Amino acid sequence: MRRLVVVAILAAALVLLLAWQQWRPEPLVVSGMVEIADVRLGSRVGGRVAAVRVDEGDRVAKGDVLVELEPYDLRARLAEAEKTLAAAEWRLQKLSVGFRPEEIAQAEAARDEAAAFLQQLRNGPRKREIEAARAQVELARAELENAKRVYQRIEALFAQKAADQNALDEATTRLEVAQATLEDREA
Repeated sequence: MRRLVVVAILAAALVLLLAWQQWRPEPLVVSGMVEIADVRLGSRVGGRVAAVRVDEGDRVAKGDVLVELEPYDLRARLAEAEKTLAAAEWRLQKLSVGFRPEEIAQAEAARDEAAAFLQQLRNGPRKREIEAARAQVELARAELENAKRVYQRIEALFAQKAADQNALDEATTRLEVAQATLEDREA
């Protein structure tokens, strides 16, 4: 009898298992929309949008063109690169052909001028230039002495309140200028 109870329990369990597997609930039906998080698109190149190729809700695959940009900046950079290339090609052609006779003559004239200046430096200053420089130094000394005398007179008058501050400042400036001129010419 025990066996019969065990067999009955097993049979009941199998029937319940089979009934449970066959019983499937109907799918849940609801109305509405499922939304996902916003996706932000970015471009490595900036610009204005020329055309939008998809609408909201369209399915897209990897590699699909979504938006076309107007390439204003890229066109300007391309034009600049083409100008740079043209200038480089012109320089290359110029160097390949060689120098023109005018450029050679100009370079020779510059060389001759530099050689004449070098020769003048090697010869040293001429006698007239030395005399003129000495005369300039003597003139600067005389102007300095005159500026010292004027300064002393104005200073004495200022001490007696017979001259104003402006006159003293002007005499001081003349003295400083005369001193600087003499130092410059003696150098």
